[in-house]
Amino acid sequence: ARALSHDNTPDLEEDPLQSCQHRTVEILPSGKQTPFGTGDRSPAEIRSVTVIAAIPGWRRRVSVSLLVMAGCISYIDRAALSIGNTAIMSSMHMSYTGMGWLLSVFAWAYLVSQIPAGLLADRLGGRMLLGAGLCLWSCAQIGFGLMQGVAGLFICRILLGLGESPLFLVGPRVRVR
Repeated sequence: ARALSHDNTPDLEEDPLQSCQHRTVEILPSGKQTPFGTGDRSPAEIRSVTVIAAIPGWRRRVSVSLLVMAGCISYIDRAALSIGNTAIMSSMHMSYTGMGWLLSVFAWAYLVSQIPAGLLADRLGGRMLLGAGLCLWSCAQIGFGLMQGVAGLFICRILLGLGESPLFLVGPRVRVR
């Protein structure tokens, strides 16, 4: 586990059973660690540190890899419509103005949902919101391919913006916790 003292100097502690939680301990001059606040010692005799358990290396690498893949897929999803817009315009009998609205409705939904997504991340937790966002985003992208009308395309693009909005808000937070 990694510990940071109050003067931000790293201390190492060998505790393989340590869970990913924070706890404060006192380190005596002899090097012995006791729970913070126990005993009658003067502040000169002790120094208190907050112990932050490290996430195992393989788990950290897997979570970062999954977040990077989700970010790459997010950018592909955003750009996919701009690549296929002429084919969609001809098959749906859309004007250039209609396609412009279809391209921009994603950005508007993404913009509007940023603050609520941040508030929900604080309330529900990052993992829950990220999972729900990924499910919504996946269903919206699948639905976009199955739509037969222009109104359905607009709804799917709005849902795509709502589903993608938590990714870059809570991705770093999930990585840290």
